[in-house]
Amino acid sequence: MALSGIELLDDAHRLGSFNCSKAALDAWLAGFARTNQARGFTRVQIVHDQDAVVGYYSLAPGVIQPNSAPRAIRTGRRPPQGFIPARDNPSSIARTTTARPATMSAPATQRCSAS
Repeated sequence: MALSGIELLDDAHRLGSFNCSKAALDAWLAGFARTNQARGFTRVQIVHDQDAVVGYYSLAPGVIQPNSAPRAIRTGRRPPQGFIPARDNPSSIARTTTARPATMSAPATQRCSAS
């Protein structure tokens, strides 16, 4: 198994064999990842083995609502902006359970959860 580096998801990557044992994460990758990325809702980063996705995480743009930030931060400033783990992928990292690549670290790959 020769893993790629982290790459942006594209049409060449195969999603069909991905299974992290969390139905919500598997379904999101197969059903929404490409569409959401094309629409600018998320950026999906993947690791693959010969184009078969074996791990992914997604980020979504976000803004802190001014009323939820402390006064010292919100006074006279624009709301802080950034990227957050996508809502449908709360753990931010999912990996396939069908084959565990030896080069993927256990702490990072065990965070596949849909809580």
